[in-house]
Amino acid sequence: MALEKSIKISEVKGIGASFGITIGKAFLVDKGKLKIPKTKIHSDKVPIEVAKFYKCIDNVIEEIQQTKSKIEKKGKELYKEELLIIDMQLLLLNDSMISKKTVELIRDKKINAEWALNISLDEIYKKFENMDDYYIAERQEDIKHVFREVMNCLMGKRFNTLEEIKKPVILIGHDFSPAETIKMNFKKVKGFITEVGSKTSHTAIIARSQKIPSIVGVPNITDIVNGGDDIILDGYTGSVYINPSYDTINKFKALEDQYHKFFAGLMRDKNRSAVTRDGYKVNIYGNIEMPQELDALFEYGGEGIGLFRTEYLYLSGNTLPTEEEHFKVYKSVAEKIYPRPLVIRTIDIGGDKFLPGYNESDQLNPAMGLRAVRFCLKELDIFKSQIKGLIRATFLFDNIKILIPMVSGINEIIKVKEIINLCHKELNIDNRDKLKRVDIGVMVEIPSSAILADIFCQYVDFFSIGTNDLIQYTLAIDRLNKDVSYLYEPAHPGVLRLIELTIKTAKKFNIPVAMCGEMAGEIMYIPILLAMGIESLSMNPASIPLVKEIICNLSLKESKKIYNRIKKLHTCIEIEKFLKTELNSKFPNLSFLF
Repeated sequence: MALEKSIKISEVKGIGASFGITIGKAFLVDKGKLKIPKTKIHSDKVPIEVAKFYKCIDNVIEEIQQTKSKIEKKGKELYKEELLIIDMQLLLLNDSMISKKTVELIRDKKINAEWALNISLDEIYKKFENMDDYYIAERQEDIKHVFREVMNCLMGKRFNTLEEIKKPVILIGHDFSPAETIKMNFKKVKGFITEVGSKTSHTAIIARSQKIPSIVGVPNITDIVNGGDDIILDGYTGSVYINPSYDTINKFKALEDQYHKFFAGLMRDKNRSAVTRDGYKVNIYGNIEMPQELDALFEYGGEGIGLFRTEYLYLSGNTLPTEEEHFKVYKSVAEKIYPRPLVIRTIDIGGDKFLPGYNESDQLNPAMGLRAVRFCLKELDIFKSQIKGLIRATFLFDNIKILIPMVSGINEIIKVKEIINLCHKELNIDNRDKLKRVDIGVMVEIPSSAILADIFCQYVDFFSIGTNDLIQYTLAIDRLNKDVSYLYEPAHPGVLRLIELTIKTAKKFNIPVAMCGEMAGEIMYIPILLAMGIESLSMNPASIPLVKEIICNLSLKESKKIYNRIKKLHTCIEIEKFLKTELNSKFPNLSFLF
């Protein structure tokens, strides 16, 4: 490692997307910030621009198909996530919506293909950014990846630097597409750092699948870092240290060794039960986006699936999923994890234009608009296809539970149950009483559902607290809006009171209660949730071993003592400071995480 440079040493922050610490040289990749040429063209040039555009679409499709063939030769089972993402990209390229809009702009406005494509993509990105669902909003990155390649082709630019990696490096770029990651020699890639993305972005998913430390969402990192700079990547805290001093490097080398040993120990105990020192047991489940993540669930010791998001079924094809497609997916997942529980959330999508074959007028406030159960109750044909697939799967496997998102009142529960009964009749399945054993639950993610928990208990079989939305609706902030995202505070006293109200009410009525939001996997809040009496936590599978470690080394008694102190504090800053102090004293070997 080089001596400390004369240039400014700096630290920047992002989102730790894949655990680990690594030290190495920066390998700067295409910044993804193309200067788009914008020119007016003569009428006789229009056919040429249109032909150029379609040729580039075909070229990129051919390149991706070649990449797919190479991957398949390496082994489909080893690269399931990458193949799924590549298939999604091929579907995007074959989708007529973006191509049709681009060609219309070339013809109507008499502009060059690059300019027309840029306008089309800007419109698409804005619609995605207005979508409230975090996972779906992240899919705009899929479009950016694949159409950046089309834009590069139009502009005569190709970037193949990833294939030129000869020695271990830390990759830094705007983002990395699945096709780009396949070109990498992962033995030479020590970590990823990107300007965009989140814990659910595909770059993060691939990093976790390859067990490579990564940080996403670091603003302007490609402008701050130069190729060859010394970098420390701390995937636990999301910190990036650029050209660190010898002392800092030595400190992190020691930490890196310490963490490797610590987490190796956690993995050895991954299958233990999460039981406090005084005997209180918590079920630990995993959240998954796609069936391909089941391997990670088992690898990290998950005891079941607490949240299976089904949106990918609607976003990975050109047509809406059929009843049969729903059935096959749910049957396959239920069979693989049987007899462990499988909680399947019905479609949680906003009132947008991205469902194939569905168009809805723009909404001024999508977060408060036609989404989740509201969408389902309006678009009954779409909802019934999913419900029928679910019902058929439940007749084969009794470990399936159905979870309804964004329920705000009793009428929605009643209507959903009526639809389930109707679908049951239309399927013409004998022994209709068998439906009674299928648990139907609601996501508690709107303040009204928490306040009405005592009434909800009379209509549903279980609760699952979705903290991501509960926090944003309680505090009236858009968690995807960078200008107010700092107000997204899980430890806000108002949020904690609603969570406690829900848990206490559920226990009073003997209704199982779980938490499936990001807060469930945040170890700093574990004492609070234990004190409240949470029964099940569902999280990103990679977080499971660490959460089990915290629970197994706490007691319910001391957790209640911590929470009683917290109740006397009035601000998030006070609460989090107190929590960090308490956890640092109880877990000094984990101070890097608090």
